[in-house]
Amino acid sequence: MAQRILIVSPTPTHPQDQGNSARIHDLGRALQRAGYLVHLLYYQMEGLTESQAREMEDCWDGFHPVRTITRDLRLSAAAQAAGARFGLDDWYAPEAGAAALVLHRRWRFSAVIANYVWFSRILDDLGGRDPGLLKILDTHDVFGERDRRFNDAGLTPEWFYTSHAEEARGLRRADIVLAIQEQEAAHFRATGHPRVLTIGHFPPRRQRLVRHGVGRLGDRLRVGYLASSNPINSDSFQRLCAGIPDDGITGMELALAGSICDRIGDVIAPFKRIGRVGDLDDFYDRVDLVINPMTFGTGLKIKSVDNTGLYKVDQPDKDGETDIGFNGPVPISKSEKGYFTRDFPATAVYDDTGGDSPSAGDTWGTKKNSYKLKKDKDSNGKPQSKYTGFI
Repeated sequence: MAQRILIVSPTPTHPQDQGNSARIHDLGRALQRAGYLVHLLYYQMEGLTESQAREMEDCWDGFHPVRTITRDLRLSAAAQAAGARFGLDDWYAPEAGAAALVLHRRWRFSAVIANYVWFSRILDDLGGRDPGLLKILDTHDVFGERDRRFNDAGLTPEWFYTSHAEEARGLRRADIVLAIQEQEAAHFRATGHPRVLTIGHFPPRRQRLVRHGVGRLGDRLRVGYLASSNPINSDSFQRLCAGIPDDGITGMELALAGSICDRIGDVIAPFKRIGRVGDLDDFYDRVDLVINPMTFGTGLKIKSVDNTGLYKVDQPDKDGETDIGFNGPVPISKSEKGYFTRDFPATAVYDDTGGDSPSAGDTWGTKKNSYKLKKDKDSNGKPQSKYTGFI
């Protein structure tokens, strides 16, 4: 009989138009592909529409929405000025823990995954009643002294932040702590937690052909920025616009999409407003180039991973992502094909004995007139049966 896993999230998994939703969705789907039955308890901090409910019901083996109780989740201006931070459980919702207990009595989950350290108390609520339950915390980011990074960037701290000691206390509630990148895993291990694993984001694998002739004969380069409404994105976008003439850039068409449109207001020139998108493919199909103009950041910028997986190569700032290798090596089969996304990709992907190099948009693989794959070689130079592609 398949084992059941309960994912507890204050963020909806549908649509995946912001990084945390994509992370929770993709990890849950990976567990389903591994044979687990995945239930989602969604604590509705971000609301719930009928279409969202239908999509989540269709996606998960059990969907359990829990209504929020109105709470003031803000620190006063005076408290912020005094350097106060949230306590670990200030944002926790006991009603979510009560609902999870009812579900566990019925379904007997093998494991529970709590998202965010500030929701870690649910691991105590469930684990205290069932010592055999595997308790997992997916951290998403480092929240200890996160406010300092905002202050250093000249921004007012928003969302959740706490002390390092409080964050460490939340980590200790879990049997396994998940980090989204190794840099954060090292931070969590330094707290003394014995089992910290790094599970990165799962980028999409849909391939897209780069358009030829862009910028010539009146064909404008379509540039897009997709972002959620968090303050870091808003600040980054406003700084970007400050450096662009009001009439735009010759040869480019600029577009803005995502919930950031709700926060920015009406004046976004020279960008054209797309607004929220129900299907991310709709956005990516509209653009040739994706930008992610981060001025600073906390955690992994998932849209940067998505952009590389979709073959839309962007150029994020060093804080936009830390552990991503663009055009990194991945195993591929001889029958696969794809498109080069850079003018000078790594030579390991194709046989360049003819002396010419591919350009962005050229194909590799078995297709006629494509660049042929080169077999990997062992330490003695003998060709192997496997291939490695830099895509």
